[in-house]
Amino acid sequence: MPERPVANRARGDLAAVSCVDREAQGRDPLLEAQTMFANKPPKKAFQFIHCWLNVRIRPKFQSVDKSHKRPRPSKSSTLSEGGVEEQEGDGSELNNIIRNKDDEITNLKNLVYCHSDDAEKLIKVLQDAYMQLVECATQIHDMATEKELKYKELEELTGAAQVAVDMVDPPKEGVISERMLLERLHEAPQKISGYISEITKLM
Repeated sequence: MPERPVANRARGDLAAVSCVDREAQGRDPLLEAQTMFANKPPKKAFQFIHCWLNVRIRPKFQSVDKSHKRPRPSKSSTLSEGGVEEQEGDGSELNNIIRNKDDEITNLKNLVYCHSDDAEKLIKVLQDAYMQLVECATQIHDMATEKELKYKELEELTGAAQVAVDMVDPPKEGVISERMLLERLHEAPQKISGYISEITKLM
């Protein structure tokens, strides 16, 4: 690839020399280049380049060529500008990543706080439910104990009433009384009054 500019430069130098020779001989290089371009077969790059090398040293084309040339930027400035742009691009991308991570961390913290509040409420509800359960269990135990005491007391009263009724109205041997204890207990005061009146008469 580097050989092509050198070859073009050499061709330009040779064309300049030949142009000077033709001018010295009284021939116009521009007319010769036009004739060459018109007579050569089309679609050949060398034809145009060769004609251009013949006429480019003319003052008319040199002024146009110089006016259209732009100074090439140095490699150091290009690299420095590209490095600054890359650094700015990398910095903005890094800032975006950091900003996104900060947003994600904030969202996670908000979720933790929300769930912590829900957890505290749930723990409070469970504690209240447990206290109510303990209170209900205590009440049930007390009621069962009271029921047992009343049952024992009823048994004792029933036994005492049975003894009292048997003393007033002793059961006959071999006969099972079909009357209930409560019925016999209601009749007991009358029988006691009858016994007292009979004893009083005997005295």
